[in-house]
Amino acid sequence: MCCNKSESPPYTFYYWKTKLALNAIENRALEKAETPYIYVRFFDVDKVGAKFQPVAVITKDSTFKTSKQTVPVIFITNRTFLNIKPEEITFLAKSISDLIEKRNPIII
Repeated sequence: MCCNKSESPPYTFYYWKTKLALNAIENRALEKAETPYIYVRFFDVDKVGAKFQPVAVITKDSTFKTSKQTVPVIFITNRTFLNIKPEEITFLAKSISDLIEKRNPIII
């Protein structure tokens, strides 16, 4: 049997700019959200020449405050994976992990 109960799906936020700062309206909406998370794009990864490069690494405005848990999000371009060697995959994964660890205390 089907319920006629209308439920609102939970929603969350992805922050996709290079400077983490919210205006008053954005901040109220974030804090009002029932989800305990905010997903924040920390940086992009691209392959420039033969090197993997972080691009558009995020910075945080000193006024940014939230009670939400920050979940790092990384955008990796398709070209990063073209002709990638097996040993480069491990290097890339470690490099991304290291940069997340380095940026995380700054963002939280």
